[in-house]
Amino acid sequence: MAVVERITDAIGGFGLSDLFPSLKFIHVVTGYRAKLMELHKRADFVLEEIIHQHRAKADRKCKPHNDDDDDDDEEIEDIVDILLTIQRTEDLPLPLTTDGIKAVILDVFAGGMDTSASTTEWTMSKLVQNPNVLRLAQEEV
Repeated sequence: MAVVERITDAIGGFGLSDLFPSLKFIHVVTGYRAKLMELHKRADFVLEEIIHQHRAKADRKCKPHNDDDDDDDEEIEDIVDILLTIQRTEDLPLPLTTDGIKAVILDVFAGGMDTSASTTEWTMSKLVQNPNVLRLAQEEV
């Protein structure tokens, strides 16, 4: 989550080259591009690890096991498991790549964080606008 927060902060901030596209070299001079590349490497490592863990879990499920094992816990599939299942489907007109799976995971994390932050900000602004409701909320907590 910290990596997603840092990425969101980095790309959501003000950039002089956004206003003046001819000044794109500023990203190189200020180190902004290097910072983004480092964040990309970190995010990619985390996402690769998530996918690796899910693939390992799927491989363990496929292997035959003894009836004596106490490993009867049914694990619930999540979105990564479903995406990996789709990726293994061979008759797709457009194959789902590992990079595509990483993009979906990153979108889900970023979307959830943005929605939560927006909801919290909106709630706080409404509480400040309504002191009576704010007081009631404070008493309840």
